[in-house]
Amino acid sequence: MKNTITSKKFIYILVASLSMSLLISSCSDNKEYNTAITTADKLFEEQKYDEAKTYYTKALELKKEEKYPLEKINTIKEIMLKKIDFQYANKISEADLLFKNNEHANAKIAYAAASALKPNEQYPRLKISEITENFEKPVVKKDTESLPFQIIAGSYKIEQNAVAFEKSLHADGKKISIIRSRNGNYLVSLNSFATLNEAYNYLITLEDEFDHTILVYQK
Repeated sequence: MKNTITSKKFIYILVASLSMSLLISSCSDNKEYNTAITTADKLFEEQKYDEAKTYYTKALELKKEEKYPLEKINTIKEIMLKKIDFQYANKISEADLLFKNNEHANAKIAYAAASALKPNEQYPRLKISEITENFEKPVVKKDTESLPFQIIAGSYKIEQNAVAFEKSLHADGKKISIIRSRNGNYLVSLNSFATLNEAYNYLITLEDEFDHTILVYQK
């Protein structure tokens, strides 16, 4: 009989302890929830929506059954979407005006900014393509071998000898190539320039690198 009473007393104490533990845990959750909601509401009033959303999400994790934080999160999403719509519309208006005024480079930048706000919108992408295709000059690469003043490091009657010398040279920024001279020799060119002055200025920088004569040759 005594053992039965002791057993019942133990169960009572255990249940009471669990109840107290749950009560303390619940109070702690309530305190964290209320703190999160208070902080979130303050940030929301200050229009710091990203930060407010973080605290509303934290509150919702603490109390998943609560509707208030979820409603506020959805409200923030709507506000942010409207903000993006507003910014996108302004950027498109700015870009269209620049395009109309033939300021195509600036218009392209504005269309790109609009496209970044709404990547799925086709209009700014189409306008960027239109500007690129119709109003931007293609970049013409300068063919250095076609420039008239060549820096010549060697002249050979046999092409293989010119090729062998070309391979022995260290590039170090030089645009090494083999060209044919007017008398048919194979010339190893280290670089080429549009003007004689440019060619001689470059020639001076190479004099210490070679133990033989290098010269400027006009094609």
